[in-house]
Amino acid sequence: MSGLLSFSGFLRNCKILSRLPTPVKNDVLFSSHSAEEFIENVVKRKLKNALQPEFMEVVNESAQHNVPRGSASHIRVTVVSPLFNNKNLVQRHRLVNAALQEELKGPIHALSIVAVSSSEVTEKEPEKTESPPCRGGSGL
Repeated sequence: MSGLLSFSGFLRNCKILSRLPTPVKNDVLFSSHSAEEFIENVVKRKLKNALQPEFMEVVNESAQHNVPRGSASHIRVTVVSPLFNNKNLVQRHRLVNAALQEELKGPIHALSIVAVSSSEVTEKEPEKTESPPCRGGSGL
């Protein structure tokens, strides 16, 4: 039975891998992480390098959607960065999208962004942001 589970996990990772750009795919193949964990780590690394965040949270919300188990296609990011100071919401989202442009061409199908400037952070507890419920999907 465990062999079957390993094989199904292998097939799931192959589906995810098939949607990755070649340079990223090569990194995954030599990684000890699952493709799902790898995508989350790539998102974290790229956002950290591009936005120098004071706070960052990356959540894989794929399990809430009509996608294969183990997918990393629906990602929610919350980023607090000084680079967002004096930028409107669209400009902030463009910065996040630019940092993840390669992943948005492949494995990431949906990206939910909460982008807050350092100057907007207050002493009070931030509101909890939830993504809207899934309304179907392509059944990838």
